[in-house]
Amino acid sequence: MARAWGHRATLLSAIAGLPGEDRRPRLLAALAASDEALQHYRPDTAPLAYAATQNNRATLLSEIAGLPGEDRRARLLAALAAYDEALQHYRPDTAPLAYAMTQNNRATLLSAIAGLPGEDRRPRLLAALRCAWEAHGIFVALEHAPYQEVAERVLRDLRTECGDAFGEMWGAAGLPALPDWLAQEDDTSQLQALFDAFVAVQSDEQMVEFWRGVPAELEEPLMQAVEGVIAQAKEAGETDTVEVLQPRLDVFRQIRAAVRRQNSPIARIVSLLRGRQRKEPRA
Repeated sequence: MARAWGHRATLLSAIAGLPGEDRRPRLLAALAASDEALQHYRPDTAPLAYAATQNNRATLLSEIAGLPGEDRRARLLAALAAYDEALQHYRPDTAPLAYAMTQNNRATLLSAIAGLPGEDRRPRLLAALRCAWEAHGIFVALEHAPYQEVAERVLRDLRTECGDAFGEMWGAAGLPALPDWLAQEDDTSQLQALFDAFVAVQSDEQMVEFWRGVPAELEEPLMQAVEGVIAQAKEAGETDTVEVLQPRLDVFRQIRAAVRRQNSPIARIVSLLRGRQRKEPRA
């Protein structure tokens, strides 16, 4: 029964991401299904399944937090509580991969919480840095390159969030010497070239490869640039431009969210996209 409810939650969450779907009722139904699964998965009888469900529940709460009209703070804090509950049962000595994935997810969530109005950013970002670095270390120790790649993206995002204070905050977090790959600043002049390459993408698989080449620091600026062009095209009545750019931006967001949310290896994302290739002709 618990597995069935858990699978239903996963399916509803996937349906919520389909073009034209009303995300709110699908995501809320998925959350309800996760809650129902937790009526049967208990920490004393099925601790790992219980932890996995709490991890998935945190992901849903984070997605729901982004819906219009939602109490973003309340949803994100509830997601943090769910991750913390999962970590009561995922331990680095007994379930290192699951533990590291949850810590990586928690780092991303803490960064989002740091951006809430009135939030004390510094302690949230310090906690996020510690979580992400611990997750990265476990992925390295396990020689799990795809997850290591995801963790490095999270750490680069955190570098951007910390801004000029990053070096000082890294030390304040009590972390070891900053690795060279994280200390190096990326050239933001790539943004125009990335935009041109984005426009040239013709398939979901190409978008995956394109995403892999986008520096983490430029993901948000790129999406903002594309959104700006879409907004201008809408105002000018240039529907062809909107019809070309909007689906590509949606796919880029889905890839980015799936990898960060689930720490999915790139090969799995490609497989998932192949399974839902659009049937309509591409621009």
